Amino acid sequence: MKNFSFAVLAATLLTSQFVSAEPAFIQTEIKTNVTQPVGFYSFQVGAYKVIALKDGTLELSPDLFKQNLTPEEVSALFQKLAVDQSKGIQTSVNAYLIDDGQGGISLVDSGAASCFGPNLGSIAQNIEAAGYKLNRVRSVFLTHLHPDHACGIAKQGKAVFPNATVYVNEQESQYWLSENTVDTLAAEKRDGYLATVAKIKAAIAPYQTMRSFKTFSVGSVINGLEVLPSVGHTPGHYSFILKSQAKSFAILGDVVHSYHLQFEQPKLSVDFDVDPVKASETRLAIFKRFAQEQTFVAFAHLPFPGIGKISEMNDGQFRWNPLNLAPTAPTAPTAPTAPTAPTAPAPQPVATQSAAEYLANPL
Repeated sequence: MKNFSFAVLAATLLTSQFVSAEPAFIQTEIKTNVTQPVGFYSFQVGAYKVIALKDGTLELSPDLFKQNLTPEEVSALFQKLAVDQSKGIQTSVNAYLIDDGQGGISLVDSGAASCFGPNLGSIAQNIEAAGYKLNRVRSVFLTHLHPDHACGIAKQGKAVFPNATVYVNEQESQYWLSENTVDTLAAEKRDGYLATVAKIKAAIAPYQTMRSFKTFSVGSVINGLEVLPSVGHTPGHYSFILKSQAKSFAILGDVVHSYHLQFEQPKLSVDFDVDPVKASETRLAIFKRFAQEQTFVAFAHLPFPGIGKISEMNDGQFRWNPLNLAPTAPTAPTAPTAPTAPTAPAPQPVATQSAAEYLANPL
């Protein structure tokens, strides 16, 4: 890897819990279920059922967030946002299951499995907790081949999704699987790159054996998902857009690693972006597009379930409006009714107690 290896990244990870983001007033277009447990989060997008899956939560060293800015600019940003540099930057790992209602089950990203220690690796068990058998998954779309996205497709040399075809962009496959790539890297980067490649090869090997590892190119539409170039984090990083019944939902992969730092300053990239400048350009373009469209989007590394909308603010800044915290737009007042005797409120699950706000405006 050009700037940072996942072998080094793994050494920076600490244990963590959830974080929350500031609520914003956006009107939902997604139907949610207030009783669902914390490992998965289901909602409806047109004719499709989409389930956000929790792999786990980790922390990244603040020292990783420094690309494209001067040390003074980074320090000022951290001070403005009251980031405690003695603590890690909390980062979730999410994946997304898509059910077309006709037997077509797809998965976008697969989590880290055992590649990043005990705090990650819950995607497969949360798929089953959501009521799906792993052998029902027919397609696995990988935004890119970093181990926290690809390792979850295999376990102990066997396919976790034995009936699935795994798809990745052709440039991504070439970068990580070509024997020539390592020769283009600086000497101090080669060991980390090769360690990452070893994890990737172990993950995809069962699917190569079954001839169910395939690549796609720009402009592809596979099983209802449009592919969207979002390169920079890696050379073949791609996102995916689901469209149904005039609704649109985008799964944007590793465009963002910190909701409070990179929405405030989209120029800021992380050390393990292969091309930090291109990654920042992609991030800004993605932010502008989906802020303008007001499309619901999902990110792999924002607080679970990682779903919300983007708002464009002043001076090139943006705001993340998370689905599970943003109240619905106010409705017109109704005529008062006679008071009734109060009743005890029904208990709500802690992780989803605010989801009831979104039931007023389902798709």
